[in-house]
Amino acid sequence: MRISLVIVSRDRADALASALNCLRFQTVTDFETIVVSNLPAPMGPAPAPLSHYDCQPANISLARNIGLARARGAIVVFCDDDCLPDPRFIERITAPFADPHIGAAGGMTRGTNGVAMQWQADAFGRDGRDRPLSIDLRKPWTVFAPEPDRFVKTVGTACAFRADALRAIGGFDEGFRYYFDETDVNLRLSEAGWSTAIVPAAQVHHAFAAGPHRDRRRMPTDMFEIGASAARFCRLHAPDAAAALGAQRRGLRNRVLNYHLLGLIGGQRLRFLLARLDEGIAHSQANFPPPPKPEPIPVPGPAISLPAPKPRLHFLLEGRRARMRPIASALAAAGHVVTLLDIRASARPLWAFFDDDGFWYHRGGVFGRIRRNEPLISLRTKPQYLAVELRRLALFRKVNYMISDKKPKQPAQILPELRTIAKIDSMTVLDLQSDNF
Repeated sequence: MRISLVIVSRDRADALASALNCLRFQTVTDFETIVVSNLPAPMGPAPAPLSHYDCQPANISLARNIGLARARGAIVVFCDDDCLPDPRFIERITAPFADPHIGAAGGMTRGTNGVAMQWQADAFGRDGRDRPLSIDLRKPWTVFAPEPDRFVKTVGTACAFRADALRAIGGFDEGFRYYFDETDVNLRLSEAGWSTAIVPAAQVHHAFAAGPHRDRRRMPTDMFEIGASAARFCRLHAPDAAAALGAQRRGLRNRVLNYHLLGLIGGQRLRFLLARLDEGIAHSQANFPPPPKPEPIPVPGPAISLPAPKPRLHFLLEGRRARMRPIASALAAAGHVVTLLDIRASARPLWAFFDDDGFWYHRGGVFGRIRRNEPLISLRTKPQYLAVELRRLALFRKVNYMISDKKPKQPAQILPELRTIAKIDSMTVLDLQSDNF
């Protein structure tokens, strides 16, 4: 099953470079990467093959349609440029499509600290308002069959679609230049009879880079497109469009007012955002392009040659960053997945990010929180901290070997060929592949 990954990017060259670097460590390699951007083609480490297409208008639906029209895979995966996919993300988000009834799949998103969940799963109604969605996080995925008035939401940070199904409904509605774009697609795919899968372990780390509509603090900088898209969605799908739009407007206004009450935005910006929200709503009502026609988008030419899959090992390096970084960089350069865990004697919560040298860096205090539902301070030892973190990591990237900067009790016998990659003779190497973590 061929796979195409489409990344839409706008004015964020640095974030895109990190995402492409991170994608080199996927456990599947038989996928093509398509970048659609208003900037020149990216340079630097990236998965192969990679193609770049220009899109100057600020319209995320148009950009995604450009990628869809050029995708050669049977499954098209979408990911934002400020997202860092876990190594098994593509493998897991595409697995449910073995079921011929599934037209869409959604993963889950961790927030800016790389640990806490930002998005898990939601449903929504024809009024565009979210509804509770219950899933079993222990299952590889949960399938939801179409329902007349409840639809399963996937978000652009981590989602995938059956290419033929998406083309058959006309792709993304370019009337949604920002906001409600995936929601509209989810609804139309469900109406066409396709089921949706939610895949808990298909995860990405969402860095929330600044963009045209928000700043680095996640505060909105303009509400025009949000208002326009909310009005369009209600007019297209809600049984009572006026009532649904009124509820959407109140909810959006309250969100902005809460930012002001919390001191996150000032009065002048508050007035600007509320005015722009209403301007967007008025614009959408006066300018209403027709929805996409349910006609197939032309399928592109023959599939290109893709590299053969190769096994990747996951190494957990435990020790101080200054000492372990050269080893982490060398292992990553050899194509392995690497997590460097730097545990300090403090109560600092766990924090994670992807280093430009190609490895994941996790830093935390032995007494600090790992999961965000834990107490602020936990009395535990370093081995206990390691055990908890290994179990957490196993959900999305299981560790094969752990290398510690402690002096070994006996010479390392594991993977002697690694000595040509990194100097580990003075360290402890543990084989965790048979352990039940």
